[in-house]
Amino acid sequence: MSKASKEIADQKKNNMKAVILLDGWVKKNFKKAGALHEDGSLIWPALEKNYANYKKRIGKNSGILQRDLHLRNNWDLLATKEYGILRSRTEYGYYHEEGIGQKKRKILPEEKQAFKIIEPVYRKSLQLFKK
Repeated sequence: MSKASKEIADQKKNNMKAVILLDGWVKKNFKKAGALHEDGSLIWPALEKNYANYKKRIGKNSGILQRDLHLRNNWDLLATKEYGILRSRTEYGYYHEEGIGQKKRKILPEEKQAFKIIEPVYRKSLQLFKK
């Protein structure tokens, strides 16, 4: 089996590298309150003024989705030779992502932006076929 064939046959290492890059992006996106989204309409809306004032009064003047960092820090990173997965271990991550029962605060990058983030990981494998 050629080096190129072996590289493509077992992408587990690259898939995990890609998932790690996406996980890093998600953590940075939390710190920047959704501002890493290329699509400006996905930047997280501010907290309602009344709720922001309430948080200040009780001493929890943290950013959006930052109070206990549970959502930001609880992700599964999985990879096989076929795919990589980044998924929240919290049951409420989906509701924030989709805006169900609250304002939408998209945590993951859109598909086009995700491909830009992970493309360098796979570029080397693809270069092997250009020779």
